[in-house]
Amino acid sequence: IFDGIDWDLEGHDDRSSLTSKFSMDTLDVMADFSREAKHVHGLTVTMAPAESYLDSMATDVDDSQLFSLDLNILPSAWMRSERDRSIINSSGFSHAGRQCYAYVLKKAGIDTFDW
Repeated sequence: IFDGIDWDLEGHDDRSSLTSKFSMDTLDVMADFSREAKHVHGLTVTMAPAESYLDSMATDVDDSQLFSLDLNILPSAWMRSERDRSIINSSGFSHAGRQCYAYVLKKAGIDTFDW
């Protein structure tokens, strides 16, 4: 039995969709809800972000681009080669984010999340 919440919010498969963006309100609700669920109600709180939503090794952009609410950014591999673009297109997962879950982790506190 899983008593808690597992955050797994992602962008829309259609990169032009209006839902391919988080709002700060959404991230604040995720953080506040997570903190209360864990520390007040003793529930399990986990998150399963897409790799680009929480990537401690991200180094392929300058500091001004390290965080974004947009979820329709082309994956970094897109710029590497035609072969990589082909793989991305065939996978049906041609969008990425930039550290949006890092904000939730920081605001809620690392001790809020079980994994």
